[in-house]
Amino acid sequence: YGHGNDVFCAAASPDGRYLASACKAQTASTAAVWIWCTRSWRSVAQLRAHTHTVTQLEWSPSGTLLAAASRDRTFSIFR
Repeated sequence: YGHGNDVFCAAASPDGRYLASACKAQTASTAAVWIWCTRSWRSVAQLRAHTHTVTQLEWSPSGTLLAAASRDRTFSIFR
């Protein structure tokens, strides 16, 4: 079905083809950022870099990069 907990944040790619989402998390396994294809609403990727809730997501203007900030006091950039 997707996330196992309540969705905390989401961001759409500039072209609208993808949606990134993250849920409340207390472990690294539930802290993954999920990427969804908006045409089929299927998960196309799970991006793992954090150990606690990802609180903010933002796509670059070109849509090639995704930034994530987390309660674990780190941020990540995904290509």
